[in-house]
This record gives sequence, structure tokens and C-alpha cells, in this order.
Amino acid sequence: MKSAKFTILKHVATGDIGIIVDSNITEASYCKTHDNEGEIIGCKEAGCYCFGNPQSNFAQDCLRAIDKYCGTLNFDDFNLAGVNNVSKMSELFTEHENREIITKFISDWERAHEKHIQCSGVTYWNGFYWRTIIISHETKNLSDFGFEIVKGLQAERIIEEMPDFPTMEGSSVSIKTTNFNYLFSREPSPYYCEILAWNY
Repeated sequence: MKSAKFTILKHVATGDIGIIVDSNITEASYCKTHDNEGEIIGCKEAGCYCFGNPQSNFAQDCLRAIDKYCGTLNFDDFNLAGVNNVSKMSELFTEHENREIITKFISDWERAHEKHIQCSGVTYWNGFYWRTIIISHETKNLSDFGFEIVKGLQAERIIEEMPDFPTMEGSSVSIKTTNFNYLFSREPSPYYCEILAWNY
């Protein structure tokens, strides 16, 4: 396992340290990740530019684009409340003479213009629900999620002393080295192991 690459996360509030195997980190749209309670973040909370986020003005911008594409629209005739996908947007034009062309335009416009915030992280089952540990985020700092990445000499020493994953008879085992106390666990966790206590 020493040939693997690792990312070391430190919890800002508690100082707890977890070691993640880099191969378990995946790229994803932030809106599709899970919060600490297991709920999907969703486009509104994530701040995506799409129909799914009414605060992004995506539907309004699409309507303006339709106006330029097919001629002058009377904007007072359109209620965008509840328009959260292509089908709902298309329903506003069921009586329009160019409804089929407009429906295709809406679908094409969505594909060309929607923007979902990207991130990287580890999604895992914690025994009760799915949860995502964010490693990097397109618009936020890692500290916004309560973590920082341990780098430099400190990280090198942690990896250098880290034991291979042990054979366990129980649910967990701790292994002390010169400077660290590594906790290995069978319990669902995003971490290869965690550090219980250490000396520098």
C-alpha cells in the first residue's frame, strides 16, 4: 500500500487527521454529492446555473434567448415559477405556433449553457446513509467544509511512518509509531486510517 498516493485531511475544529487513498477520490458535480446528513446537495444549494436552481436566473435567460430566436414575446404572458426543467419550460409554449422548434431550442440551449459546480471528494456509506467528504471545490475553499490538507514535511512524516493495513480480529486496531498513533478500522469510513494522537 505504500506505493499508493494519499491525501491527508485535518479537521480544522478538532485537529483530527484522516488519511485518504487518492484512487478513492472522484470528480463530481457538487449538486450530486451528499451532505453530512446524507441528503443530496441539489442544484439550488450548490449554486448551479441551470433550471434546477431558480435563483440562478437560468429560466429567465432562456426566455430571453427564445425571444431573440423566434420573435418578440410578451414576457407578461409567462410565469416562470415552478419551471425547473426543459419539460416545464416547453409547457409554456404549448399554444405557440412554433412550439416544436422552440422545444428543441430549449433543450439545445440548456445543454449549451447550464453550468454545474464541480468538486472532488470521497463518497462513502457510513453505515446509515451516503456522505461525501469534499477534497476540492470549484468556487469554495476547503476550509468552508471544515478541513485543510496537510502538506510538506508533516505529511511526509505521516506517510513515511504509516503502517500497512493490519489483519484485525476486532472492529479496529491502533498502531503506535515513533511520532503517531494510527487507527485502522473496519467500520465504514472514507479514510485508510486516522491519527489518534501524535508528537512533533
